[in-house]
Amino acid sequence: MTEMIKEFLQTPILFIIFNRPEYTRESFAAIRQAKPKKLYIAADGPRQGKEGEKELCEEARNLVLNSIDWDCEVKTRFQEKNLGCYLGVSSAISWLFENEEVGIILEDDVVANLSFLKYCEELLEKYGEEKQVWTISGYTWLEQMNTPESFCFVQRFSCWGWATWADRWKSHSLDLTNYNYANLKNIDNELARKFWMEILAIMQSDSPIDSWAYRYQLRGVEHNALHIIPNKNLCKNIGNYGTHSSGTNSYYHLPTFEIQEIIYPKTVELNNKIQLHLDEHFSKYEVPFPFPENCSIPKKRDVFLWGTGKDATKVLAQVKYNGYKVAAFVDSNKKRQDIKFNGYDVISPKELFEKKLSSYFIVIASTKYASEVAVELEENGLVKNKDYWRP
Repeated sequence: MTEMIKEFLQTPILFIIFNRPEYTRESFAAIRQAKPKKLYIAADGPRQGKEGEKELCEEARNLVLNSIDWDCEVKTRFQEKNLGCYLGVSSAISWLFENEEVGIILEDDVVANLSFLKYCEELLEKYGEEKQVWTISGYTWLEQMNTPESFCFVQRFSCWGWATWADRWKSHSLDLTNYNYANLKNIDNELARKFWMEILAIMQSDSPIDSWAYRYQLRGVEHNALHIIPNKNLCKNIGNYGTHSSGTNSYYHLPTFEIQEIIYPKTVELNNKIQLHLDEHFSKYEVPFPFPENCSIPKKRDVFLWGTGKDATKVLAQVKYNGYKVAAFVDSNKKRQDIKFNGYDVISPKELFEKKLSSYFIVIASTKYASEVAVELEENGLVKNKDYWRP
């Protein structure tokens, strides 16, 4: 398929860079080979207090600009201040689609082989009217998909080399403030569903993950979107730090393969077999904190979550997913009571026990202190599984 690129690549490419000139040089090599007619370059600005980062950002920008040696329409969006992963990347993609109907997005730590770019170009045209298809990715988490087709449709999105249409990107807000937990019922696999429940709770908390990709994935879940992943990797991630993540990752530096001829699936529908493999692959992300299945919380009661530790966000996700109204968190630590937790007030046990007993239900959101909290609740007249639940 590499032979198909005899002239300029017609599909616009958005290249997103930051402060890693050594990665930028390697990832830009494939783009330079493809010679796109339109190239969008977005660069986030240096972070405050990071010594030497301004110079690295400038080096990465100059490296790309000085390497464009073909006839090409170039547009740049160079930030003076740092926006971070969420705003830096998402606003760059929005900028691309203010000007283009389709586009290929590559970040500075993603190295694409040449056939990936032409594969994107062909599939963008093929599935342009299939509105359920949201993205075309060059990366798969599975070593062997063992499918006769070159790619399949799944419910999971990969941003390590991908392409999409302007209408898909522009139609859905990445603001998850009012995202309905009931949307997660669209995920059949329980382990995958619990993973996204926890991610959603974190994204709606006071300290959300600085990620645009999680937001886009959750919007896809809401609309039963399909995402294309290849049979074998056409892109690889070479980074151990920076835009996507930090530290080592077993998904980095995997080999890539060229596509010589694209073999299409017969229908546009979810590949249940591959989706099951993906869900099993990510089963290590299972949320270990169980929801109180052995008790019935009266729907008219306000639910208070006792504890603001590491398990509290997981518990919040499951309580909201099951349709219960959360009134506030409870914590005996006075410092905790001075700030909101995940957007909720934190009250003292004294404030709680002053309320009418039949008006609320307690879910203990702590494994560490569950026993002593349960003792305190029972001393105040609450009955297990009737008025409160403990892990």
